[in-house]
This record gives sequence, C-alpha cells and structure tokens, in this order.
Amino acid sequence: LFFPSRRAIDICYDKWEFFRVVSAAGLPIAETYEASWVAEHYDDEDLPFADLGHEMMWVRMRHGAGSMGATKVRNVRQMKEWIDYWRDLRGIDPHEFIVSEFLPGRDLVCATIWKDGELRLVKMNERIGFFDGAHRPSGQSSTAIVGKALRIDEVIETSRRAAKAICDRPHGNWWFDYKQSAAGVFCLTEVNNGRFGAGTLLFNGTGKYHLFNTHIQLGLDMGVNIPDPIDIEEGWYEIRAANQALHLRRQEDIDAVEIIEG
Repeated sequence: LFFPSRRAIDICYDKWEFFRVVSAAGLPIAETYEASWVAEHYDDEDLPFADLGHEMMWVRMRHGAGSMGATKVRNVRQMKEWIDYWRDLRGIDPHEFIVSEFLPGRDLVCATIWKDGELRLVKMNERIGFFDGAHRPSGQSSTAIVGKALRIDEVIETSRRAAKAICDRPHGNWWFDYKQSAAGVFCLTEVNNGRFGAGTLLFNGTGKYHLFNTHIQLGLDMGVNIPDPIDIEEGWYEIRAANQALHLRRQEDIDAVEIIEG
C-alpha cells in the first residue's frame, strides 16, 4: 500500500505526541504543554508563554482536523472556560486539549510525496486569509481564502528532517503545516500524512507534475521520472469563495483587476 506506516500516522494524528517527537529532534516547533498541566501550575490570570513575548496562546485538541476546538486566549482562565464549554456541550474530555505559544506570522503548507524513504515531490503554498475565519472566535481556520504558490528552502529542509525524525522510511503523502514566529522562524504546527488537504487545485494545476496523478503513478510503480522533486511554480494563486468554484489565477491577472469603488 502507498501509505505511511501505522506508527507514523499515529504520531502525526496525536498533536501532543507529534510535538514530543519533533521537539526531541531539535526542529522548530511551537512550544506546547498539556492543558491539564497548565491548569495545575498557573494561576487564572497567568499567560504561560509571556516570557516568550506573547500576548496570547493557542488552545486546540490533540486529535481531529479543521481547527476543531481551536482558538486563541489571553490567559489560563479563558483557556479553562473554553475547555469547559467543549466538555459541557460536546462531551470532550478536558485531557484532550493542549496549549501552544501563539505564532502570529505567515501560514504555510508544504505538501510532499515520498517513496520508500526518498523525497519524490514537493509543492508549497501560503494561506492568505482564512475561509470562514470571520465566523470563528479565533479568526482563523485550516482552509485559505487565497493560496499563494511559493518556495522557501528552509521549510522544505525542515519538512525533510521532520519526516525522517518521525519515520526512518517515509512513504506516501505528507503535508506539513507551518506558522511563522515573531522572530521570523517557520515553526511546524502539525503534519497530516496518508491523506490530502486543501490546496490541491494549486498543487495539481501548477508546476510540471500533477500532485494527484504523480501520487497514483508512484504508488503503482509506473516509472515516473522526477529529476528534481521541488516542483513549485511561483506566481500562481488559488482563490475560493462560498458557493463558488475554485479558481487559479496568475499574479499579473490579479494585478490587472480594476477595483471600482462606490
């Protein structure tokens, strides 16, 4: 099967275990604690990450997708109230929550395909604005209104090292999520492996290699030849809106749009 190992999937599915593995490898990742530990060791008005220069922290669940149960809070009291809300209305165990330093910078996804431990394809985009973000307390979601194709080599290298830290022989598709710290460092926030996420139109429609087709060809051993796995065609944007089709546009098309006010 063309999937990551079960152990690799289990590590990435549990965001707390993922943090422990990646931080032990010395890779950049948001500082993270179990919410239950924070509740025991800090007062209600404390902000555990204040010494890092933050005014907020990020609360989320260890498991799940789509930013379920995630929001930003200013202190431990707000963290407790948020977790109590999910416990009382949704039946979520409070021990399911973790808290991280809130990273205020750019939001990236690095999509990769591996074959028997070899990196075979890399795509990347930046999330610019969040779909449905205005309707959430955090103002954010896991889906971009606009995705911008770009290449950042340090992110590619961190993704390569993270995959190897999680699994000696990465296999199948691995999607690495990043947020940028106030100091400008791109930090891992999570990895989704064994499944595809948002942004696939941009990854399928730009560059030399179609992401889905390449995944199938590699999985079926169809002899696809990719001399350079980094296949990022900058200058392209993926644009989405509610109840409308996704669109791919080049930078010059966007620049040529005439904005009529009034």
